[in-house]
Amino acid sequence: MEVRYFPYRPEAWRFKTISEFKNSVNRGAEINFEWNGREYHICPVWPNGEVRYCITLLDTRQDTVYQNAEDMLEYVIDDTRLRDIITKVEVTDRTL
Repeated sequence: MEVRYFPYRPEAWRFKTISEFKNSVNRGAEINFEWNGREYHICPVWPNGEVRYCITLLDTRQDTVYQNAEDMLEYVIDDTRLRDIITKVEVTDRTL
């Protein structure tokens, strides 16, 4: 059986638009990204059977939970909203 690996290409994984990010999150994607030397993780969570979206700063393990991707874009990293940097972050892992 042949195993194929997909090479990591940061430009291919980068979010080109906010709409692309929102679509990805709202479909339940898991996303890892780096900004200013710190790594963040985004994933869906299901408290009480309702889907929510969680963003975690990995070195602190502090979760912040949002109702939807639009709300998550207001998350503040280094005095800047995620909305203003999501197309600039280095995406290190991303499910489709």
